[in-house]
Order: sequence, then C-alpha cells, then structure tokens
Amino acid sequence: MVNQSSIINICRSALTIDEIQSAKQIVEKYLTKFPDDIGIKIYKQLLSEPQPGVVTQQRYFEIQEKIIQSISNPIVRASNLGILYKSSNETAKAIEQFNIALEAAKSVDLTKDTTVLENVRISAGNLLELALSTQKNDIAENILKLAQEKNLDDFHGLFYAARFAAAKKDFNGALAKVDECLKEHPISSQAY
Repeated sequence: MVNQSSIINICRSALTIDEIQSAKQIVEKYLTKFPDDIGIKIYKQLLSEPQPGVVTQQRYFEIQEKIIQSISNPIVRASNLGILYKSSNETAKAIEQFNIALEAAKSVDLTKDTTVLENVRISAGNLLELALSTQKNDIAENILKLAQEKNLDDFHGLFYAARFAAAKKDFNGALAKVDECLKEHPISSQAY
C-alpha cells in the first residue's frame, strides 16, 4: 500500500537525482486520493520552488506555515501550527496556537470526528508539556479541567492530573493517580 511516508521518500529521492517532474506527477496522483494530506501538500509546494533541492530551512518553514494556515478546520489548523512553532522553539506562538485549538474544542462534540479529537489531544498534551516546563500552572490547571470535561486522556483527566502532580514533585500523588488509571483500564500504554 502506498502511504504518505512512501511518497515523501520518493520525493526526497527525486530531489537528489533531479527527477522533479516525476515526483510532481506522483504527488498530484496521490493528492487526488488524499487531498487533505498536509505533508504531501508541503512537498507539492516544495517541488514547485525554483530549485527544490536547495530550499533553505527558513523557506521550508514558510512553506509549512503557509500550507498549515490553509487548513479549514480551526482546531486542526491551530494544532498543526502549534506543533510547527514548538519544533522551531517559538514557545509563545506554540502556546497561543494550542490555546486556540483547545478553546475551539470546548464547543465541539469530540465524539463525532476522530481527527479533531486527535488534534485536541495533541494540543492538550503539548500545551501541558509547555506549561509545566515554563511553570505556568494556570495553563496546566485549565488543561486539567478540559481533560476532565472532554475525557481527553480516556481517564477523565486523571492521567493529566498525574503528569501535573509529578511536575509539582508530588510523586506519591502522581503514582496514586496512575494507579487509578490502571484500575479503570488495566491495559494502557499511557499509564505504563
């Protein structure tokens, strides 16, 4: 089966042997089946650059940002922008985008769209990590409330609470919360 990873590997190989046209055709064909694939859209734009094999890091970042900003779903867009900014060490921008995603999630039924749910979980997890690393406990507490309300961790917020307790060096409290998680779901990769 052809997947995103295969197409990206083909594009990378094509760039090294100057087979840009072939890569463009493959990308176009893939996008007819999966028109919302962000990674492939980024490679499509990359292949359209004047010299696709020598795109600077700054230009590559700009391409990623532009493609992600074109995503119509505000939660998916903000989550992906948050990941992009976090990977570029732009913590303030990442926090802003993750907050946008989580604020939008408050008014959405997350049981109806697994893509949106996954992006909310990604945003919450990343924002919690950033909040804990920058000691912004107010942000962490807001994430805990949302995790409880929307059951983001499948433990009604207990797993997020365990992470928060561990960050505050309350290891006994964290362990007790993980134990509660394991009672609820004895087989859980998160809790182990």
